[in-house]
Amino acid sequence: MNLEQLMKVQFSTASKHPENASETPASVTVITRSDIRAYGWRTLAEVLQSVRGYWVNSDRDYSYLGVRGFARPGDNNTRILLLVNGHRLNDNIFYQALIGTEFPLDVDLIERIEIVRGPASSLYGTNAFFGVINVVTQQPPISPTLETSVETGSEWMRKARVTVGLPRVLDGILFSASLYRFNGEERVFFSDLDPATTNGGIAQDVDGDRSESAYALARWKHWRMEALAGSREKLMPTGAYGAIFNDPWNRSIDSRGYGELSYQREFVSGLQLNSRWFYDGYGFRGSDAFLLDGSRRLAYAAARGDAVGTELNISVPVAHRNRITTGFEARYNLRKDQYTRLEGQPGYLLDDHRTDAVEAFYAQDEVKLTSRLSLNGGVRLDHYRDFEASVSPRVAAIFKPDAKTTLKYMFGHAFRVPNAYEMYYSDPVSQIANPALRPETIDSHNVSLERALTPNLRAVAEVFYNQLDKLIDGRMDSASGLTQYVNVNSVTGKGIEAEIEARRGGWRGLLSYTFQDSRSAQTRAALVNLPRHVAKLHLEAPLWSRLLTGAEVLYESSQTTYVGSRVGELVKANVTVSTRKPIFGLDLSASAYNLLDRRNYDPGNLSLPEERVPEYGREFRIKLTRTFSSH
Repeated sequence: MNLEQLMKVQFSTASKHPENASETPASVTVITRSDIRAYGWRTLAEVLQSVRGYWVNSDRDYSYLGVRGFARPGDNNTRILLLVNGHRLNDNIFYQALIGTEFPLDVDLIERIEIVRGPASSLYGTNAFFGVINVVTQQPPISPTLETSVETGSEWMRKARVTVGLPRVLDGILFSASLYRFNGEERVFFSDLDPATTNGGIAQDVDGDRSESAYALARWKHWRMEALAGSREKLMPTGAYGAIFNDPWNRSIDSRGYGELSYQREFVSGLQLNSRWFYDGYGFRGSDAFLLDGSRRLAYAAARGDAVGTELNISVPVAHRNRITTGFEARYNLRKDQYTRLEGQPGYLLDDHRTDAVEAFYAQDEVKLTSRLSLNGGVRLDHYRDFEASVSPRVAAIFKPDAKTTLKYMFGHAFRVPNAYEMYYSDPVSQIANPALRPETIDSHNVSLERALTPNLRAVAEVFYNQLDKLIDGRMDSASGLTQYVNVNSVTGKGIEAEIEARRGGWRGLLSYTFQDSRSAQTRAALVNLPRHVAKLHLEAPLWSRLLTGAEVLYESSQTTYVGSRVGELVKANVTVSTRKPIFGLDLSASAYNLLDRRNYDPGNLSLPEERVPEYGREFRIKLTRTFSSH
């Protein structure tokens, strides 16, 4: 699509009803299916790392998303709300947004990703702190289709997918199943460790990764039925939480799934009705080997969360220049259970069971004062059993001096309630509980200017300022030496972002830059895990009539770790060559990641013995896709 077509893409995440990107009361980015294919992105984390203002760190277990000057060590992406077709994917134990290989949806099934920057609790409640990421899946095809895909790559990576589309069953059915296996690096060297006690700092054959996932979608008239299930098992080479380094029993298993029935209808009057009923399930199992009293013993941790809920949303035009959106949402956490036990010891070290609920009402009003100026205001009230009610307002003004320019001012207030892990988890080796935790809040101001310089060239400039209060952060308890989550002092963050994009024919260029600075409001000390400069360059170029090249260069300036040391700047170049049209009925793709084989590092976190974690070196991937269709 050219730039004009992109600006007319209907975008629903920011307001819970379709509208053009230039009319949304937020700064937005849309990543399309063709973008994912052109650049060979393998996970949602790789997609998000390409987005302006975002960066990703990893501890060889999970992927952690940084955004707008904020990425706390070991944060489980709890301050970003992750959705699939509008369904909340953050679990109810850790509030974790899974974005790496642990993300339960195959990226091949993504039609587009709608990214909303800034607080969005006025519509979505907790976790919509710094933004909302809505992954929109493909729909059933217009003709019966069978698609198979196989991949292989470095470190004996292999993946297979089968997708079936049946448009004449009901009003369309889509089903897909995927299988992924990765041996990982045979030898991972951690230079921070004492070589005398950690096998020379080398983790041997303990970096494996495996996952399975399935997705189903059925449509019938105004009804939609959807189900997603995925599981990921990851070996941990780091020796986290004081576990024995280089032990093959250090591993984590995450399972995430949901089922949803929804009803959507638009009436002649313009009234839009959306309702959904859902079940959510999450499970975690982990094991770690410890040296206790001179002998090796295994410790096991587990968590299980189940929830049911419903949402009703109505959007109605009032007169010619006004649209009101109102909604009700209820979520009942049937269980939020956490367990830990030690091999050879009867009973549990932790056996914690919780239930709770939240009910919320929200309303939003969009008013077009003139053909050039519109205002958007919204508020949401969330009622929790264990916390005081949270009121989350949002205000935006959108000014279009001409057809090529859009100027937006946006203010939002958001909150995040502490999760069960932060409040109640406790064991003898890593963490102590803190039931007295209170919700954290943010006030955010953002100004965005976007202009189409020519039909094929656009530019964006943004300024943001954030004020965080009662920040929930992990700190070392002086008495026990263990981590405890506490409400700390305020944090302020500010920054600027700029982006320029050019498209012409099959060519595309995108250059973005972010400067960010976040500090403690009391001490003025800069936050850790924060690259002050983040830059990205993306290029797409056709090769003859059948091939397309997609290249990206990612840059992050150095970061300070939680112990005060420095992690050097990150530079990574990735290249993908793919077919624009099938060759012998096959779609082919070949990718090289970290092409320069540069050794990049990510900062560690409080659970790790390492101050920095090495990223993967140069990797390769080959992918073949075959589609059989009766059309």
